[in-house]
Amino acid sequence: MALIRLTKQPAESRLFDFDFSGKMATGATITAVVSVVATPAGLTVGATTFSGQIAQVRLSGGTDQTEYLITGKVTTSDGGDPLELDGLLWVEDLTTTVGPALIATAGGSTSNSYTTLAEANTYFAGRLGGEAWGAVENKSIALITATSELDKLNYYGSKTNTNQALKFPRSGIRDEDMVLFDEDQIPTPVKRATCELALYLSENSETLDSGGDLSEFKSLTLGNNEIAILPAGSGSRSQLPSRVRSLLSLLISPARVMRA
Repeated sequence: MALIRLTKQPAESRLFDFDFSGKMATGATITAVVSVVATPAGLTVGATTFSGQIAQVRLSGGTDQTEYLITGKVTTSDGGDPLELDGLLWVEDLTTTVGPALIATAGGSTSNSYTTLAEANTYFAGRLGGEAWGAVENKSIALITATSELDKLNYYGSKTNTNQALKFPRSGIRDEDMVLFDEDQIPTPVKRATCELALYLSENSETLDSGGDLSEFKSLTLGNNEIAILPAGSGSRSQLPSRVRSLLSLLISPARVMRA
């Protein structure tokens, strides 16, 4: 049974649903909510209600950047033992800015992220293992840093607007079906790659170098002063994580060849 998850801000009051249908016999109903407990302390557990096989509790307060385990216990009409169900509540104050403000305007002259914080939260909520995102202390900085790293790569196409701060949106790039991406929007693979790299860097802060566009490449000197720029080996510290590289595989341009 999937773990129930909810995100709220400290000032919000939200209803949290416990769906016991997967643990109850067909036709059985909830007869009472025995208890709802939140750990750690700091979250206000309000009134509870129930109907059919669903119990509901109102939660308010909570400490910024804190994940709470919510445990609900009910009795049922079939006379069996009380049933328990757990859920997770992530509390984050999205109005608090720590460090530079995240700007995710597509094509903006001051943009510093390819995805908004809300988009990242939604992405990880629907991804297996995405609960690790909840533990990232400063998600905005993580997304900004990931965007900066992705902008060191070389991509097909060209900037849609020469005044835009970031490399995307771009013109002349296509998806796996050879359909052109919207020149005024950030491609979905880029948004997802930003989210993935933000989480990866948060967990492996020393993994990627902060070099220039060719930080992930090595060079070989050939005859006639020709220098081939080739992808670095898998042992390179600059190697992007496989999930990110897979998402960007159709967008990153191949090895370049430069002549002296």
